[in-house]
Amino acid sequence: MKKNKLQNILGVYLILSHFGIIVLIFILFLPMNDFSQLTTTLGLIVPMFSLYTTAIIRFIVKNMENTINSEKSVSKMFTFISFLIPSLFVVYLSSIIVLKTYNFALSDFDDFTIIIGLSESFFGIYVGQIIVNLYEES
Repeated sequence: MKKNKLQNILGVYLILSHFGIIVLIFILFLPMNDFSQLTTTLGLIVPMFSLYTTAIIRFIVKNMENTINSEKSVSKMFTFISFLIPSLFVVYLSSIIVLKTYNFALSDFDDFTIIIGLSESFFGIYVGQIIVNLYEES
């Protein structure tokens, strides 16, 4: 796959995924009428997403004239990993949020916040590597 095509497709995918998770949080937490849990959850998740989203949007804005005609190709493995790890992260976060709101496995909110923090640390390292290497300035 061409690098610029991967940058565009992955960028849109990640931005939509990030906003999708934020919408999911609102949909699931608002009916619980627990504003403090809603704001704490958003306070944990939004800063991490904003780092990734800012890097992607900065790249898109800097290249708004559509003059990127990169003929550079990226390997199939890099393309696969570029979608696999963020997708696993989105599915994992969504699952944790659903489990918490329905109290299936995470009835204690403190446990939920610890798991979110650990998850961001674990996945953040890998997603960050993809973002830095794909959207860094040449």
